[in-house]
Amino acid sequence: MDDREAKLLRAIVSDTGATSAELASRLKITRRQLDYSLQKLNRELNDQNLPVIKRTRAGAMQVTPTLVDYVAGTSNARKTTRVNDGLRYRDEVQRGLDIIFYILVNEQYISLDHLYIFLEVGKTTVIQDLKGVTKALHEVGLALAYDRQNGYRITGPELNQRRMLLQVTTQLLATAGGEADIQSLTAIKHDEVAKIVAQAERKLGTNYSDKALHQLVASLQADVSRTMTHDDAELNFSERAVRGSIEYDKLRVVIPTSWYRTEAEFEWLVLIFLSTNTWQRAASSLEDAFAEAVDTMISRFEEITYTHIDDREEFRDRLVSHLQPAFYRVKYGMPLIESAYDSGEADQTILLDIVREVIKPIEKLAKKKFPDNELRLISYYFGLVINDSTDDHFDQSRREAEHVLKALIVSNTGIVQTHILYSVLEDTLPEVHFVGATSVREFDDTREGINIVFATVPLQTTLKQFIVPVNMNQIQRVNLRYRVLREMDVIAIDEKIAALLQIITKNAAVSNLDKLRHDLQAYLVSSQTPQEGEPELPDLMAYLAPEHIQHVRKVADWRSAITQSAAPLLADGSITGQYLARIIAANEGEDAYSFLGTAMAIPHADAQGDVKRDGFGVLVLDQPVAFPNGMAINIVVTLALVEAGQHIKAINQLAEIALNKRQVRKIVAASNPAEIYELFKAAIKESSNHES
Repeated sequence: MDDREAKLLRAIVSDTGATSAELASRLKITRRQLDYSLQKLNRELNDQNLPVIKRTRAGAMQVTPTLVDYVAGTSNARKTTRVNDGLRYRDEVQRGLDIIFYILVNEQYISLDHLYIFLEVGKTTVIQDLKGVTKALHEVGLALAYDRQNGYRITGPELNQRRMLLQVTTQLLATAGGEADIQSLTAIKHDEVAKIVAQAERKLGTNYSDKALHQLVASLQADVSRTMTHDDAELNFSERAVRGSIEYDKLRVVIPTSWYRTEAEFEWLVLIFLSTNTWQRAASSLEDAFAEAVDTMISRFEEITYTHIDDREEFRDRLVSHLQPAFYRVKYGMPLIESAYDSGEADQTILLDIVREVIKPIEKLAKKKFPDNELRLISYYFGLVINDSTDDHFDQSRREAEHVLKALIVSNTGIVQTHILYSVLEDTLPEVHFVGATSVREFDDTREGINIVFATVPLQTTLKQFIVPVNMNQIQRVNLRYRVLREMDVIAIDEKIAALLQIITKNAAVSNLDKLRHDLQAYLVSSQTPQEGEPELPDLMAYLAPEHIQHVRKVADWRSAITQSAAPLLADGSITGQYLARIIAANEGEDAYSFLGTAMAIPHADAQGDVKRDGFGVLVLDQPVAFPNGMAINIVVTLALVEAGQHIKAINQLAEIALNKRQVRKIVAASNPAEIYELFKAAIKESSNHES
């Protein structure tokens, strides 16, 4: 299969809950290209006697464990080859990064011919790119020099050039094909550096996350390549904090002498290690001033949050393991490898403000302000550690209670994303005992007692594995829970549903068998049973208001229908224009699934802070309007929900109305919004009477 089909297969297996629209966006292809590639991919899978990929009515992709194992095997094979894919497209930004990287790691001068041949574009394009490179270099105190006989080189302080090289390396790794460029341009090979890093981990007693390790190896490749190819480079770097660290002495016997020529170059290599995040640090050497600043920081946090930290020493050690690399990055201008997942939640924003205040003693030592990306990362560590001392997710079992299943989480992402995934999975599957988390390279499927693996990428393992995205939405969580409980025989869901349906249909008339089956499944899958005294979820009428209801004869098209249904919500400030734009974008494809029954659409999107108040905007049409998927819609209900979870009952009631053709006909035939409002109310009352 070609590169596009291979990427599509990996994307589907990594997140089976992704819709066609999400996959097309992620792979930067059109819907038509996606459909074509999926058809081609399925033909090739069929030719290889592999199970094909199926698409559900909701737009999600279905894959079998056999296919997951196949992808895990091909992924492992790719890691050993590391071959450049050849001709590919680079945008202007990536070409600029490649030019800077090329010049910094190779020889003294790079000619224009070298550049346009490597970038596979015309000379005119390269000359234009060089103007952007000149501007970027100027911003960090560097310059692009040109010699007619030899070509281009970068001039300026060597320390600035080393910092720029690390920054460009980080940015290249985040681009498509960037890693291939790094491998083709560096003078020292990946496997050689990876071997030294593995020795350093053992010597230092540390464990890097997969993401941090990936960045660390590439950064060392780039830096050592510059040392090897630039004989006249004189690095002026000497820092007491680096020389006084435990890492400094231990790395002396690990880092090959061929990687550096001067003491300054060795210290710089040590700093690269020091500024890289680890899952855990065995020991840490702190200057008295830094140790005092950390203690002050913790005390201020306790005062502001009215929190008492019981095991202060353990908390301090764990915080330092995250805070120390950040300190080195900020103080010495090193790039941040791992970004924090920005949830946009109010609690997280408050915590960020608190950390911005308590970090001041550390900022005073660094003599620099911590940027928001570093503060956000530290705030996650604070929040996770404060929450029951983080329950020690990664060092030992969280609790001793007996569980039916024992699972390990295997993540190729950063530390923060893995913490979030751990918490989400625990909340989704309380029946499962999660014994810890590990990186892909540290994964051992012979670990005693483990019978499930939750992984962010396919693994080669004999254990039952479930591939999960880092940030799961509610639908993905419910689907995952259903699969785990069913496939692991925790609850024989299908058999129980079949038995219950047989009993119910034998003793009562069922008007909608499909809906009954769905409701029974939802009940059996639910991870929580309602407790006496719990508040009941709001019903549909809590989201409806007469002033948000409109009745018109017809509209020009489906976009107009959504816009008009949302107009009252926009007018009273319940939503913003950005939210409306996202809703329209989400419904442009033929595979949009925001529909109930055959005549009702419920367009909606992620709130992302653009929904200020809950509410439903209702538009009833005498003449149906065609949506991109061909459905003829008479009732458009635009959903505005500040947060997910509370609206489940309301949507279920709306679904019942949509599936009742008699009630739909009444609503469409109504003469005014007030009558429509009363019809919704009557339909809910009728449904409640049937339930009782």
